[in-house]
Amino acid sequence: SVCYTLHYVLTYPSSAIVQVFGLYELSEVYDYNPVMASTACYRGYLSEYEIKNGSLFLKNFYISNRESFWPFSKKKKPPILNGIKAEESDMNFCGDWVFRNVHLPVKYTGGLILAREFIESLYIHIGFQSPWKYEEVIEILFDDGQVISENDLSSQIAYIRELITSETVGNGFNKADIYSLLRETFHHNYTK
Repeated sequence: SVCYTLHYVLTYPSSAIVQVFGLYELSEVYDYNPVMASTACYRGYLSEYEIKNGSLFLKNFYISNRESFWPFSKKKKPPILNGIKAEESDMNFCGDWVFRNVHLPVKYTGGLILAREFIESLYIHIGFQSPWKYEEVIEILFDDGQVISENDLSSQIAYIRELITSETVGNGFNKADIYSLLRETFHHNYTK
């Protein structure tokens, strides 16, 4: 089974993830009122996913749940999620409550880019970091929550990283060429 932490979704961090388990489902289907937990978690929730036997699941879910959508409204224990009761969170910057081991199947069609082993020297304080700033990059494509493709793009990303960080720009390559190469590395058909 894949044991990666989701660090980055190609178009923008929230685009694919919100569709996987997003605000609409939280408020309309599950009757939650997520509010900003901290500046590290403007959405008011954090989802941890896992892939088991080729299927995508919501594993742990942190939420800052309130009586209304106003961040300073009274804290409210969220309703049960997939048979699991919320506990007080040990990661308050992600939410006041946590559901552990939810094992909720996620019927997601699209792709996710998973990365690990961040290269600290490339850090820029902007929130989510680009995939080329990681040593290991995997692209996984799903159809209705089932893995249909898993591609290790680490070597292609290493080549792109070398182009971006070297003196190559101006010597036959320009930034547009390099970013075009980066875009061509991934599938981009992440949502239907």
